[in-house]
Amino acid sequence: MSLFECGGMRLDHEVIRFSPGKSCDQVDCGDKCGCVYNDKLYKFGETFEEGCQQCTCTPAGSVDCVCQNLGKRKEIRDLTQKERKDYATAVRKLYESGQWDFYVNLHSEYFPHANGGPASLPWHRYFLKLVER
Repeated sequence: MSLFECGGMRLDHEVIRFSPGKSCDQVDCGDKCGCVYNDKLYKFGETFEEGCQQCTCTPAGSVDCVCQNLGKRKEIRDLTQKERKDYATAVRKLYESGQWDFYVNLHSEYFPHANGGPASLPWHRYFLKLVER
């Protein structure tokens, strides 16, 4: 990759030093070797947590993150009797507190954008995360 190509890349990290034809381990960049993520420097191979994610500074100078706490949601027909009762109790509490109306209004406000288009699935995933908090 040329310096021009490197400069034109959209990156979520900072490129510390560019040396044509050399890999990161062949370049002496002193104390600034590693990855910069959210204005913090991490050494190559160093791992850190960012939200639910476990992130690693790669030898290429990029940060790879993987979410460790993936939420699992059961199909409603697969819930046990106790799980159904707990779900109904939680929804009732939302309704009684007035928060249910907030979610109903939010869904109604974004209905044209959130249903039937390419954003439908990600929008509803995010919406459910909000409701489940």
